[in-house]
Amino acid sequence: MPLRSGSLDGAFSIGVLHNTPEPEKGVKDAFRILNAGGWFGLSVYGRGGYYDFPSLQVWRKLFNVLWPLFKHYPPLAYTYVTNYALRPIAVAVPFVGKAIRVFFPFVKLPDRQWSILDTFDSITPCYQSAHESYEVFSWLKKAGFQQIEPSNWGFCAFAGLKPAEGVAPNSEENCTSEECTVDHVRSSENLCHDRFE
Repeated sequence: MPLRSGSLDGAFSIGVLHNTPEPEKGVKDAFRILNAGGWFGLSVYGRGGYYDFPSLQVWRKLFNVLWPLFKHYPPLAYTYVTNYALRPIAVAVPFVGKAIRVFFPFVKLPDRQWSILDTFDSITPCYQSAHESYEVFSWLKKAGFQQIEPSNWGFCAFAGLKPAEGVAPNSEENCTSEECTVDHVRSSENLCHDRFE
C-alpha cells in the first residue's frame, strides 16, 4: 500500500484481499501502516462457499480469456441472463433452481440490483481465492496482530489489534488462551453466510 508506516489508527478490508495474488501480503502491509494500538478488520471469501464453486471458477476463467477481445460484454450478458431468465425459474421451482445454479451460478439476494452486481463481481476478477478460517487467523497472527477475534461477517472474517508500544508481539499480555486457540477460531466457522445453496 502506498501509505507511510504507522500512519493510520484503523483499517479494514472487506471483500478485497481475496482479489489479490497474495492476500497474506495485504495483511502484513496493513500491520505496517497502523499506529501502535491500531485496529484492523478483514473478511475474505470462505473455502466451500459460492465464490469457490467449481463451475463459477470455470466461467471466471472463460470470461478472463474472452476479456481482451470482448471486454465486459460476455460476463455482463451472463449476469443479466442468469438474473432475469434463470432466477425466476430457480425461485419458482427450487429443486430445478439448485440444478440450474450448479451449471450457471449466480448470486440470489432479495435485492435484484445487488444480485446483478455480486454476480458480475464473482465472474470477472483476474484473481480470486477462497480460504479457511484458520488460514486467515494465522495471517493476522504471523503479521503480529493480537486480540484476534472472529466477526459475524462470515467464517473468514476477523479483527485484531496492533500491539501498543512496549508490548512484545504475540505476548501473553495481549493474548488470552480463549482468543488465541485453534478451538476459538474454529468455533467461528458456524457463522458462514456464503455457503453455496
